[in-house]
Amino acid sequence: MLKSIITNPLIIACILGGGINYLDFTLPIITLNLLKILSASALPMGLLSIGFSLDLSSVKEAKAELIISFCFETSSYAFIYVFNWNFIFHLAQFYYLL
Repeated sequence: MLKSIITNPLIIACILGGGINYLDFTLPIITLNLLKILSASALPMGLLSIGFSLDLSSVKEAKAELIISFCFETSSYAFIYVFNWNFIFHLAQFYYLL
């Protein structure tokens, strides 16, 4: 497990980038332009690598739990939204009356 973390290219890149930033090392303009172009794809590539490493076999086993969790979470958000809206609306009416 530790070997897979240490040899992960994203971890290595973060360590190298942090080291360069800490040492206040100035890179040539050509290198900076190249890294600027490459950095635009960093987030999508990171999300893709995380997505490829997911093990989706456990999702099939826990369908009922996922559906219950999803329904509870969405209904909780709806309840919180309505409660906050009513609270803010009544608070605004209270301040209007003062």
